[in-house]
Amino acid sequence: MRWRFGLLSLLSLLVILAAGPWAAPTVPGAAAAQTATVRIGIVQGLQDAPQLLALEYGYFREQGIAVEVNNFASAVDMIPLLAAGHLETGTGSLNAGVFNAAARAIPIRVVADAGHVGPGERPFNGVLVRKDLVDSGQVRTLDDLRGRKFNLLARGSLGHIMFELVSNSVSGGLRDEDGVSLSMPDTAPAMANGSVDAVFTFEPFLSNLVGSGTAVVLRSGHDLFPGHMVSVVMFTPAFADERTDLARRWMVAYLKGVRAYNAAFEEGRGLDEAIAVFVQYLPIKDPAVYRRMGVPLLRPDASVDAANVAAQQDIYVRLGLVPQPVDMARTIDDRFTQYAATQVP
Repeated sequence: MRWRFGLLSLLSLLVILAAGPWAAPTVPGAAAAQTATVRIGIVQGLQDAPQLLALEYGYFREQGIAVEVNNFASAVDMIPLLAAGHLETGTGSLNAGVFNAAARAIPIRVVADAGHVGPGERPFNGVLVRKDLVDSGQVRTLDDLRGRKFNLLARGSLGHIMFELVSNSVSGGLRDEDGVSLSMPDTAPAMANGSVDAVFTFEPFLSNLVGSGTAVVLRSGHDLFPGHMVSVVMFTPAFADERTDLARRWMVAYLKGVRAYNAAFEEGRGLDEAIAVFVQYLPIKDPAVYRRMGVPLLRPDASVDAANVAAQQDIYVRLGLVPQPVDMARTIDDRFTQYAATQVP
């Protein structure tokens, strides 16, 4: 299968819109009229695993879907294109833009679980600090992060929520000016040269930072925010309401990807094959890393944890990033996972 990532940002929007589509191959022997293209946005982490497996294993092709894949630095950058209808679906954290969009005339729908955290010795995400600061004894607890530069990845993102939760647990709190926004590719060099002291991050970037000797885990994400959803699948209203049959078929393929993921990481069935897909498409190229890293959990039916979605919205409201709480009924749309569950044994 051949497909390409397009690195998108708001500055490159015109270029992306002018470019031709990147489509997965159609089903052999299928009529062209039966194949529809769905433009998806991903952040190139394990949150995207079900979609990568659905691509590589042919589940989208089985549903008559060709996929155009667009890669983003964070879900925050993805929201404007979803809101404008330049993507049909995207996978990313529940950033403030999702709730603000839900409050407007064109609400973005949260339709499926794309990963949540649980307890364990191998966290999927967490707060990491420079190893030299730990080795020297300068940082031992979260309190020691006060006055140090903390990369929250993007303001209004899950990383911002974690910055707030850390601040709430630190005596005197963290200063707003100590929160910086760097993309994940820029984080490792920034920590290596000492311009950033701590970061909230996730796999596979977490293992990369730890494995390189650059950072150590100070606190797991589950300890800071138990059971939180790290990523969700989002649909645009036009995709959900005007192309409902296609959106249902997309979700069937996605749920098959979820089942393949759970079989691999929970039961060990097809693990080698799944890791080969991730090595091919994700930044970490060492198969051994995927065997030892923490992985996000996925509900077998891909349903959304509405209570956790509401909890994340409440934090954004406290931060002043979401002016008014939005009714979850305007945000969560479970029609598609319910349908897919009837189609996937």
